[in-house]
Amino acid sequence: QAQSESARATALEERLAQLKGKLEDSEKALVDFAADQQIVSTGEDQPSLSAQNLSELNAQLAQAQSARIRAEADWNQARAGDGLGMPQVVQSPLIQKLRESRSLLAAQYQEQLRTFKADYPDMRRLAGQIAETDQQIAAEVRHIRESVRSEYEAARAQESLLEGRLTGLKNDVLDLQGRSIRYNILRREAETNRQLYDSVLSRLKEMEVSAGLRASNVSVIDQAVPPVKPVRPRKALSLLFSAMLGLTGGVGL
Repeated sequence: QAQSESARATALEERLAQLKGKLEDSEKALVDFAADQQIVSTGEDQPSLSAQNLSELNAQLAQAQSARIRAEADWNQARAGDGLGMPQVVQSPLIQKLRESRSLLAAQYQEQLRTFKADYPDMRRLAGQIAETDQQIAAEVRHIRESVRSEYEAARAQESLLEGRLTGLKNDVLDLQGRSIRYNILRREAETNRQLYDSVLSRLKEMEVSAGLRASNVSVIDQAVPPVKPVRPRKALSLLFSAMLGLTGGVGL
């Protein structure tokens, strides 16, 4: 039995050595292929970096499209009419102040028009101030309109940029999926070899533990020493007994 178990252990050790070499070869092939194809693994059941970037880029593109739609609506409103109805114009503190100033100047002009003619110096001065205020308001409206147009163009450019990046990333993901077929085959082969190696190693350890337990139940009481002379037959005693027997038989005869 001991010889049989020793033979099995030797066979397992040889098999373990073979599996170890095969495991090392398969893992090396997997690493070399991943390095050559620039495949970065993010873990089991986890999307690749390209797939994660694609998802993030899709979300960014959706936000950019929403921003472009809002900016386009603002620009369509800004380029229609005189622009005084734009929310940016209505909410502008500077334009509000200029319009209040113009209202005061216009009221003062109408009040003095009852007394003076339009060509009166003070009336011309008030008219000039009103015209200057109108120019300031128009300039500020143009500035706001240009700002709205710039925001729309920037939003449209950002959307176009993200669309281009998204198209390129989609191609990268599709290319990666094609290259990942070979990578997954190598990965599964390495995993299979790892499982086989672990199984044989576990079996060998179990045999070593079992052999150690059986050996611990045996203890040496006396050291086995070969005898100097044989225990049987006792030649001297046999000769003495034969002599006495022969002597007794001779006397009796």
